[in-house]
Amino acid sequence: MSNYWLGLDCGGSWLKAGLYDGAGREVAVQRLPLHALSPQPG
Repeated sequence: MSNYWLGLDCGGSWLKAGLYDGAGREVAVQRLPLHALSPQPG
């Protein structure tokens, strides 16, 4: 069975995820925009 690491970054405008194998090699990366929910401006 192989080991993998999943890294997540939930910033102010993007959600990013990276999947890495046990040797630290990048397997997959995905980035999706986040939409801020605010009842009022500011």
